[in-house]
Amino acid sequence: FIGPKRIYFPLLIILVMYFLVRKKLLSALLLTINYYGSRYLNSMLKLWYERARPDVTQLVTATGYSFPSGHTMNATAFLGFIAYVTITEERITLHKKLLIIFIASFVVLSISVSRIYLGVH
Repeated sequence: FIGPKRIYFPLLIILVMYFLVRKKLLSALLLTINYYGSRYLNSMLKLWYERARPDVTQLVTATGYSFPSGHTMNATAFLGFIAYVTITEERITLHKKLLIIFIASFVVLSISVSRIYLGVH
């Protein structure tokens, strides 16, 4: 459930407001560009590759082209950006930075594997 817009868009609004309150205007702008840019790029790449979905029983309904995975691409872009912004904070310890990288990577990998398991990639 972390892939759909109903999750990312509210997170985008909350994080942009957080960045604006903390006077991190560049981070707010870059996160917004990241959000819309990854979705646009994914749409363009799907049109470029035109890879059909696998001809297997799908556990969830998916339409459109299969490659690249929108869920995985958006998670990588969004969580990757948040992880980057977080680990570049000077007051965060190395241990916490590594933990953030591990968690973000684990979530993205889990999304990737789940899309294959569900039969949509």
